[in-house]
Amino acid sequence: MLVVVAVLLAAVSHIVVDWLWFDALGFGAVFLTIWKAKLTIFGIAASIATGVFAINGLLAVRAFGPRTRRLRLVSNADNTKEFTSFLDLSATRFPWRASILTLAAVLGLFLGFYAAWHWELFLKWRYAVPFGRVDPILGHDLGFYLFLLPVYRIMRTFVFLLLVLASISAVGVYWGCGAIDLTRGMPEVKADQVNV
Repeated sequence: MLVVVAVLLAAVSHIVVDWLWFDALGFGAVFLTIWKAKLTIFGIAASIATGVFAINGLLAVRAFGPRTRRLRLVSNADNTKEFTSFLDLSATRFPWRASILTLAAVLGLFLGFYAAWHWELFLKWRYAVPFGRVDPILGHDLGFYLFLLPVYRIMRTFVFLLLVLASISAVGVYWGCGAIDLTRGMPEVKADQVNV
């Protein structure tokens, strides 16, 4: 808890110092433009990522509903022959929807921070003007390579991360529901459990 408070205080103090510095130089509007861009990019990216992860996970749970997988943790604290069960969790009683929505929100926040980190590239793209000179090979204006192409690269990386994390989370949900069996060496998908 103390670490979270320290990180929040450091972040807030950094923002306040930047605001005071921009305001002292008479560029308070620039500070507001930067933070509007950061918050807008973060909001759009985090919303898209959270929506994709949530839909993906909920569809995985719906396709392969929880069956027989069971997690049981036992303890032999007093060194007797009897084991005491202190956690007995069945896949049918696991809060799948709440867990998937929470994981989707956390992953969405990370991808939102990734996109907001590149706020400057998005502002350059938003306020780009043509150079008036054309690339002799491909015929693009030179502004394309300075303003638009870097944004395409960021968006490509964002979509790639989105697809990889969505695939990993779907496989995790399928495994947790018991649709993928890893006990026999090669993974086996139990297709007979599909709810249609």
